[in-house]
Amino acid sequence: TNLTESAGASGLALAPTAGECNMSGVETKVESELENLTRRPRFLESSHIEILASPVGNIVLTELASSNAKRTIVHEGSEPILALPSEWLHDRLEEDPSLVLAVTALNTTGDGHPVESQQAVGAGPVSVMLFSNRTKKQFKVDDLKEEILIRLSPHGSPDGVHCVFWDEEGKSWSSAGVSLATPEHLQDANITGGVWCSTTHLTIFAGVYNDFFDMLQCASNKILSLEEFVDVVRARHWWSRAPAVRLWVLLVCLVLLTCYAAHRDELLRRSGLWCDAFFLEAAAPKRRIAFSIASWLRRILSPSHLRVAALFDWIEVRVITTSVHSIVARKHGLTLSTVRSHVWGDHGFVKVDPATKASRKWRMERALICDEINVSLRQLAKLSLCERFCIAFSAINPVSSALRVNFEMSAAKRAKALGDKLLGSIMVSALVFSVSGSFESAANPASCPRSTMNPAVYMATALFSAALVVLPMNTWLLLHRHSFLEGEISEASQRWKMRNMQLSNVTFWVLGSLYSCACISIVVSFLANLSERDEWKWNLTFAILVTRLFVLKPVAKAGCLAFGFAAAISRKPSIVSDGHKRLEVDLTRKLATDMKAVADTHGSLSDLTEEAAGKVMELAERGIRLAQLLEFYEGLEDGAMPGFDPATATTHEVVRAAIIPLSLVKKAEAEAGPKQQTRRRSRWSAADLQGLAYATVVGSSIPTRMVTHNWSNKFRDLVAACVADALGTNMYERAAAKLSDKMQMAELRAELGAGGLGSTYWICAFSVNQHASICSQKGPWQSCHCSTLKVSSGCSSEMNKFDHMMRLLSSEVVGFAQIVAIDVEFSLLTRVWCIAELVMASWCGMPQNVIVHSKEALDQKTATMELLDVRRAEASCPEDKELIMCKVDTYEEQTGRDFNSKLRSLLLDETTGLLVAWSPYISIERAGSAMDGGMEEVVIDVFS
Repeated sequence: TNLTESAGASGLALAPTAGECNMSGVETKVESELENLTRRPRFLESSHIEILASPVGNIVLTELASSNAKRTIVHEGSEPILALPSEWLHDRLEEDPSLVLAVTALNTTGDGHPVESQQAVGAGPVSVMLFSNRTKKQFKVDDLKEEILIRLSPHGSPDGVHCVFWDEEGKSWSSAGVSLATPEHLQDANITGGVWCSTTHLTIFAGVYNDFFDMLQCASNKILSLEEFVDVVRARHWWSRAPAVRLWVLLVCLVLLTCYAAHRDELLRRSGLWCDAFFLEAAAPKRRIAFSIASWLRRILSPSHLRVAALFDWIEVRVITTSVHSIVARKHGLTLSTVRSHVWGDHGFVKVDPATKASRKWRMERALICDEINVSLRQLAKLSLCERFCIAFSAINPVSSALRVNFEMSAAKRAKALGDKLLGSIMVSALVFSVSGSFESAANPASCPRSTMNPAVYMATALFSAALVVLPMNTWLLLHRHSFLEGEISEASQRWKMRNMQLSNVTFWVLGSLYSCACISIVVSFLANLSERDEWKWNLTFAILVTRLFVLKPVAKAGCLAFGFAAAISRKPSIVSDGHKRLEVDLTRKLATDMKAVADTHGSLSDLTEEAAGKVMELAERGIRLAQLLEFYEGLEDGAMPGFDPATATTHEVVRAAIIPLSLVKKAEAEAGPKQQTRRRSRWSAADLQGLAYATVVGSSIPTRMVTHNWSNKFRDLVAACVADALGTNMYERAAAKLSDKMQMAELRAELGAGGLGSTYWICAFSVNQHASICSQKGPWQSCHCSTLKVSSGCSSEMNKFDHMMRLLSSEVVGFAQIVAIDVEFSLLTRVWCIAELVMASWCGMPQNVIVHSKEALDQKTATMELLDVRRAEASCPEDKELIMCKVDTYEEQTGRDFNSKLRSLLLDETTGLLVAWSPYISIERAGSAMDGGMEEVVIDVFS
């Protein structure tokens, strides 16, 4: 490093070893370029010097003329670059007056790309030749009596510099016939400054420092050359020596590990738990990396996180989660990262896991794991220190980790990457030792000194080599991890994603295989040049590298986890007895699991936790009056939703474009209470915004109706169904027509009167806080970036408490009823949750009022309802449907009854069916007889 830095500071180009900068055939390329250049018209007619760019480098062409001085100086601009003996030059010009001097600043890589510098000399290895413009051939210059002086660098000191040239026959750099120009030579030519070489022939020249040059003579400087590798393959005397045998055994083990990992991948695919195709079936919200990094830096550098206590809290959480992950991962055959990313991490349970949308088996497996978190924490606290260490070691060990399930990267890839890390560290060690002088006696023991390096240095070199490989390898793995689709799923995005994954797989295996072959080639070449008396050094290094990866590193991590967990529970014993609030682990309460027992209490919330019961009470108070609903509807046409068309706009579109933006308030307002103001607050930053339910923003009240509807229905028809209910009719065709005409809104308000406008409805689009669930999802709408915490499950979620709320309102609010707003196409009866709400309301004893568009629409769709099949029903979240289907299958297996028959009876029974006996407010005595206990259990299980 010091040599290279010194060379860069002085502008001097060091000549690398053969193979790193191979100049073979470069002179022929230069000669070919000169032949093409000299054939151009008007060559050297306008001036005596030309600077031309070519694929091999920048060429300075100078027309020669003899001088009366002892030496003829050739200039580039005003700077001298070459000094030729005048007498010799005079004789050559008499033989061929067309001679020109070509000085080429060669491309140091030899890859055929021109260098950017316009300076011919001092920018890299330099080619100097005489070229005949008459014969279009190089004029050979060898064994001159007087020296030619060549400038290598215009700056710097010549102290410690050694001049070398490229030996085409030996395919290496040599110093024969070339030396550093003496002060007498420079004074004789009237030259001052720079680094100059003296030579008796012309070819390719460069400069190195003396120590570096001496080291090249003793080191294995052909370690990367093709010729050396061919000789290594042919010479088999070293194949059976101990270092080589260890390498062969290691390679066989790595190949077997990769093959077995590929077999495990195939078994995983056949089991149906996971395959790459699942990445196309689920979408994850797109993350803004720059924003995430900025937020992370602000959080880390904040004064609260710079305190020692905050650091200890972070370590405590990390140790607890990783320790619990070890138990869960070992039991379920998962990697630690899979448990952390998809189930439970440093901030509690993962709220949104796209993998559950794609894989039904994983959804069931994840549910089991979630239930085991509390048990695992208790179990871990009871284990001894040694038992915790063994569990952590088995989970962290790289071999077992490579064979476990990881959705983002296959086991075969992880096994291949494990081998590449080890081979890469071995390769780096071989390179370091080959140029550090540690094994210099192996190449030339007669003339090179014996290395006396301390064994501790070999250990440090091995560890350094391993650390040097970690960062690029981890970055390589990160680039080849599969991920879910971002945003809305479409056929085009799925095709793009599949091609992207296929390209990633091909790139990984092709480039990975080339990398492995390169590492093996370098190590093999090194071992072939290793003398027997130095084998112990390599054996020590090899053992350290293998032991570090498979033993030392996992042992250190497992030990830290075992002792860290013991320290954490000693520091906070309440973790074992009470749990951890930040990690959402509560060991003091037993969450309700027997929903049948809950239902028997008819609205009682005594079985729920205090937090869950509070959330149910909060939901039950979020009714919206019809007057507020009509005011919101008129606001859409007045500009709250640009482009709003009553004839086409769906409830889903209105939620995204209007309800979510209008339910944002400043945090101070959210803490103060409901506000009547509903204007957009775009001037505030995301950190200042808090999302609420729209009913809370405009002032909520206790509802007397719950509206069951589907979000794909027209929003106008939803409002019209509520208007029809307030008017006492079960058809909303007339109300929808009035809502489509802005001029008839006043007439509609007058018809409703104060009583109708005061009717209060519970509508999920308005009564559920959309900012706590879906507001940040990507799509064709503008995403919301408020600071509201997203919760899709658990005690704080509003998405899983509809059944409690329905039973509570049914038992506490006199006359509370369900309004079933069926769209024109009757698609409501094809939605899984709408069907579940219908059955649940009937079971709870709630009066049900079915409101349809018109009698004609009902007549057209009644026959279709006879073919109603719950298995064909749809859901916005595929996991909802899968969960319900699982419960339905269990019900049918246990009772031998058909669920669809019971569902059709509820809707179409000749005496009790909601659609056949179509009249307002079907009583529980009529609708309830369509259900038996088995159906009740299914519904209860579904909501559970």
